[in-house]
Amino acid sequence: MIALSTLTTAAFRNAILAAFPDRAGDFPAEGVLLFGAWLTVILALVYVPPSERLRRQAQALVDEAFPIPDQFHGDWQQQQLQRRRDLATRQVLGIWLTFREEPGHDPGLHLSIPPSPAPP
Repeated sequence: MIALSTLTTAAFRNAILAAFPDRAGDFPAEGVLLFGAWLTVILALVYVPPSERLRRQAQALVDEAFPIPDQFHGDWQQQQLQRRRDLATRQVLGIWLTFREEPGHDPGLHLSIPPSPAPP
């Protein structure tokens, strides 16, 4: 949506410059880029807080269901961590919760929305 609005603004700028070539200074190309950047910031301000809140609530759900104690005894550690992973990878309200343990990434719960199935 942001890319489309930025491209539309650029096309509008080109149309104005084609109709009024002597007014090139009134509508600089940098203005189009600043418009796209402004829309990106607005989208981030709207998207990030709910997304982060949802991630924290999902992590709290896993922590509440299968807490990690201060001390590990025997085989309990692997069983409890496996239960946490199993819960974290279940689909909840159309959102996949996945437990990621990859080098270079923070271990923890990550959310993704699965693609909708194709109609029959």
